[in-house]
Amino acid sequence: NAETVGSIAGAGSIILSADLTAGGDNSTTEFSGTTSANSGRLTKAGTGTLTLSGDNLHTGGLTVTGGVVSVSSDAKLGANPGAVTATSVTLNGGTLKATATFTLSTTRGITLGSSHGTIEVVTGATVTYDGVIAGASANLTKTGAGTLTLGGTNTYSGSTTIGASGGVLRLAGSGSLGSGTYSGAIAIGASGELQIGSTGAQVLSGNITGSGGLSKDTGVDSLTLSGTNSYSGSTTISTGTVIVGSNSALGASSAGTTIADGAVLSISGGLTAMTEPLTVSGTGISSSGVIVNASGNNTITGTVTLAAASTIKSNSGTLTIDVSSGNGVAGNFALTVTGSGSVTIPDPVATGATAVTKE
Repeated sequence: NAETVGSIAGAGSIILSADLTAGGDNSTTEFSGTTSANSGRLTKAGTGTLTLSGDNLHTGGLTVTGGVVSVSSDAKLGANPGAVTATSVTLNGGTLKATATFTLSTTRGITLGSSHGTIEVVTGATVTYDGVIAGASANLTKTGAGTLTLGGTNTYSGSTTIGASGGVLRLAGSGSLGSGTYSGAIAIGASGELQIGSTGAQVLSGNITGSGGLSKDTGVDSLTLSGTNSYSGSTTISTGTVIVGSNSALGASSAGTTIADGAVLSISGGLTAMTEPLTVSGTGISSSGVIVNASGNNTITGTVTLAAASTIKSNSGTLTIDVSSGNGVAGNFALTVTGSGSVTIPDPVATGATAVTKE
């Protein structure tokens, strides 16, 4: 029969031949022993922290309904499932805390319950997880100043929060949110960053808020931003394509967006006033243009600053760069304007002694 105890602590062995709930007395303890290779499930309740410092063998999985379960490796969570087990770890109102760098087993599925779940990664640590985080209408919060790297096709459909303690939530490999199309709200806390480093196309249509930043740093596929975003941190496009479909897709205009050589900002959707200041370099991907007007008539009302010789291209429609005052284009580098569409810059183009070329 299932049992409930106030807490577990110390060394020794716990035989989990049935489910065990511990932590209801709200104490903070460390269990340095091991669980037996039985099928019972360990549930952590209460507000305290349970540190699992031994390599555990139970096969029934872990549920955290309150407080924190703290581990330094995957083995602390119990036996590695031989096949994907969606509920191997269930976070339903509690936190899984990683105190060291390690990789979570791909077969150790994580499910977020109706009370949602938190993964904390401490300063200097990176946790890599290529499995699936699931949960209908459930929210994921990433806390701690470390990095959580997700390489799986995550299907949870609630919101995503990167906590105020900073740190990074990164998509890598073939990792995605919402199986590639994610409509959940995203909040990026102070000093936090959402990094899109995966090889698959990702659409983020929900609203992105907070004071942190966003970056795209792989060139294989695109990131589409179409929400009414207000995040105030910087946006960096190092490689690949970012497609914007709303005036505020790149967030508040306070920090600006940098587009490096070999990257593309693609604009469509009839934007009337994209206020984001843009700093650009180079000719984009395969000389496609670092800023591309993909379709329709779109207007940039933030200054475009050339950090190197750059190419702006309009494939169709008209791209207008029209700031309220001052130079529409700044920077002492050459500017090339190309494409079968039109580019209109009614404001001064301050490129110094270098050339402005229309191809």
